[in-house]
Amino acid sequence: MRLHVVPAEVGAYPGVAGAFVLATLPTGEDVVYLDDQLKGKVIDHTEDVLAVRSAWESIQGEALPPRQSIDLLAEVAQSWS
Repeated sequence: MRLHVVPAEVGAYPGVAGAFVLATLPTGEDVVYLDDQLKGKVIDHTEDVLAVRSAWESIQGEALPPRQSIDLLAEVAQSWS
């Protein structure tokens, strides 16, 4: 697992729509888990999975690399102490 932080200065991007997890099952099937304040749900409809995968790729394009993400989190944590 890797951590990627999207800096605040990016503004609006697809990730602000809510939390999700992309997963590949042992069968090879891709699914998406969507989560919100009320409940989570698993999506396995191909077109919806592809739409979330596209959003994920867009998010990755805006995110910092893992090392820079960790450094930014450390900097923010330091400012809180």
